[in-house]
Amino acid sequence: MEALTRTRAAWWSGLGEWNAHTILHPVLPPHIGPRPPRDPRPGDLWRDTSGLPHVVKEYGPARDWRIVLDHVRPGMPRRALQSVLSTLLSDVEVRVRWPRLAALKADVQLMLTTRMGPAGQNGRPAYLACATLAALLAVEVQRVVDVLADYRRTLSPRLTGSQRLA
Repeated sequence: MEALTRTRAAWWSGLGEWNAHTILHPVLPPHIGPRPPRDPRPGDLWRDTSGLPHVVKEYGPARDWRIVLDHVRPGMPRRALQSVLSTLLSDVEVRVRWPRLAALKADVQLMLTTRMGPAGQNGRPAYLACATLAALLAVEVQRVVDVLADYRRTLSPRLTGSQRLA
């Protein structure tokens, strides 16, 4: 389930329940003045008052200042500025639930105890791939294995070198 979420391999299926929300980061009040703070650390904020309108800059890992907020009113209260910065510097977290894949837990337990039956003849990775596909399609694992085996049988066999010459 984690692999499907991180790789977004099954986004097309519509089987995942996506829930996005923002995570607000509390920010320290920025240094205010016409010159930057003496020993800034990455992530430190500076409200540059050397020009109008004021800007807020963030010190980055590359040891430079980049503007994160421009057109700050000179009389803007510190708390209002912190609230705006907290919103601007927030992250979006996406949580995905895969309710249909809950059935995979039983298949994984079967795989770990090597009680896969005929569906496990091709090995554990193949069984897990078939079990995942079966959970997404809401069918039995054996049905997926049978369809794949039937597909392999219908492929034309490769011709060997001597057959090509004949």
